[in-house]
Amino acid sequence: MMNQIPKDVNEFIAIQKNFYFNQWRGRERPCPAFQNEIIYATRSGWEHINASKRTISELCSRLELLPHAKKLLEISTTYQSFKKDKDGITKYWKFTGFILSKWVTVIVRQKGASHKHIYSVFTHSRPKCLGIRKK
Repeated sequence: MMNQIPKDVNEFIAIQKNFYFNQWRGRERPCPAFQNEIIYATRSGWEHINASKRTISELCSRLELLPHAKKLLEISTTYQSFKKDKDGITKYWKFTGFILSKWVTVIVRQKGASHKHIYSVFTHSRPKCLGIRKK
């Protein structure tokens, strides 16, 4: 896991790509939220996370969260939301948690009857509901 982003962005991307494809992919663990079904780390997920439309800062932020995303899927017993595309074939599940001192959101996608796979990962400030105080 990375503690800081190296000065060379290409080196950082290579390190995170190595984590994704050589330490996560092929070693996926069961996800309790899906009755211990495996959530796969796929090329499709990598390409979405690593999309060229992202700024370098956004890309590095997402890639840095990959180990957190893996952990979140391994320990989550529930997901926060579910939706289907208009076609009714593609499904998305949203997981959010505080993992290793960071808020992490992971999107899992399934197209038709294919395997579920990680589709996206990002961070945000703590959920608004946690900032509300009782009067």
